Amino acid sequence: MENRQELLSLINQRIEHVTDLIKEANADALIIFNQANYRYLTNFTGEEAQLILTASGERVLLSDSRFAGQIKAQAPGEMDVVMKHSSDYEELTKALKKMDVKRVLVEGEFVSASEYEKLKQLNPELEFVMVEELVERVRNIKDDLEIAALRKAIDISMESFKGILPMIKPGVKERAIGAKLDYLFKVNGGDGPDFDTIVASGVRSAWAHGVASDKGLAEGDMIVIDFGSFYHGYAADITRTVSLGEVDAEMHKIYDIVHEAQRRGIAAAVAGNTGYD
Repeated sequence: MENRQELLSLINQRIEHVTDLIKEANADALIIFNQANYRYLTNFTGEEAQLILTASGERVLLSDSRFAGQIKAQAPGEMDVVMKHSSDYEELTKALKKMDVKRVLVEGEFVSASEYEKLKQLNPELEFVMVEELVERVRNIKDDLEIAALRKAIDISMESFKGILPMIKPGVKERAIGAKLDYLFKVNGGDGPDFDTIVASGVRSAWAHGVASDKGLAEGDMIVIDFGSFYHGYAADITRTVSLGEVDAEMHKIYDIVHEAQRRGIAAAVAGNTGYD
């Protein structure tokens, strides 16, 4: 999003939804460790940071001097930024002591048991409560900016896939195809693969996660290619099956069954239906 004011308006909407959940939990603040979650609420893309979000919407971002310029360029709106000079938990303790908070939620999936205990020991006057997928509950409903990023990730991935099709020839190694695909993600504007690219041919195409190997392609192979690029933190995940030359009737039959099942699944993906449907 080019307009900084529009981005801030969107972030403020996200903050409002998350603070509603903090209030529902009868808490005063939430400590966010997940990079995807603090990015969602600040637009800051750097690593090794933590965000404290209070029930009133106050934000305190803990980072370090390496990211000072990046934070200034990326993160719009009112936000206190603390440059860390000691351990994360000592810095969190200093920040919490300056805030009017008593009951603090902690992202349980992103902090170890020992780290959680250390946080409690450093802040005996506070009540800490583990929560799971609180910010994710808001992120589950995608806003326009997220949908645009997902569509772009898919476009980049598919454009890159088309770029490797001419490579599918006898003797070409799966690894070479996977490497070219990963390269094209960035050439086409993406941020690189969001998982280990799968290129699995012949008997390896039946493997659940046949990450690209040194196996060479052979005439008559069915080749499963499972791939996806990141774009602005959002991931595509696409699977395509191609054949090298003609395949036997049984493989055609299996392919058609899977294709028809996919078609029916897409047709059932309508408002009101469940994932089970």
